[in-house]
Amino acid sequence: MSLFSPSSRRPSVVRVLASLVGVGAFALVGLTAASTVDWGQLIVAVDGSENTFDLQAAGSDEPGWTPTAASWEQGRPDPIVVVLRDATIGPGTSIATRVAVRNASPRLGAVVVFHVVRPATPSPLFDQLRFTVSEGGHVYVSDVDAAHAAAIALTGPTASGASRTLDVTVSVPADATDELEGLRTPVSVRFSGVSE
Repeated sequence: MSLFSPSSRRPSVVRVLASLVGVGAFALVGLTAASTVDWGQLIVAVDGSENTFDLQAAGSDEPGWTPTAASWEQGRPDPIVVVLRDATIGPGTSIATRVAVRNASPRLGAVVVFHVVRPATPSPLFDQLRFTVSEGGHVYVSDVDAAHAAAIALTGPTASGASRTLDVTVSVPADATDELEGLRTPVSVRFSGVSE
C-alpha cells in the first residue's frame, strides 16, 4: 500500500506548479523592467598636458657646489658627464663630486634611480674605481665597484619641482696596481625614474 494517496499527491503538484508559475511571473516582470531601461553615454575629456614626466640633471666637482637655474640639463637620452678639474687619479686617491636631479614634471611625483654608467670601451682604470654615494648624510653605498652603483634607488618619492643632490666620491684602492697610474677614464652618471 502506498503511503501517499492520489489525492495527497495532487496538492503538492499544484503547489509546485504554482511555485514555478510564480517564479516565471517574477522573471517576466524582471525582464520587462530591464527592457525599459535606457542607457546614456558618458564622455569624459582628459587633459594630459600637465601629466608629462621630466627629469633634469646637473653635476660638478667644485667643493660645496649646488645647482643653479642654469645648471640643469635634460636627463635624457644621454647621461650627464661631470668634467673633473683634475682627472688624474691613482692608487689611494679619490675625487669628490656632486650630482643633482630635479623632477621637472608639472604635476607628477617621481621615484628616481641613480646609475653609474659603464663606458662603451672601459679602460683598466674604470674597473678599479670605487664609488661612495650619499645624500644628506644617508649613505646609499660605500666603496663599491661600478656594478654595485649601477642602479641605486633613492629613498622616498621626489615631488614635482623638487631636486635632490648626491655626493659621489670616486676612488682607487690603495692596493691597486701601479700600472693604473696615469690612466684616464670617463665617469658618467645618469638618473632614471618612473612617475608616482
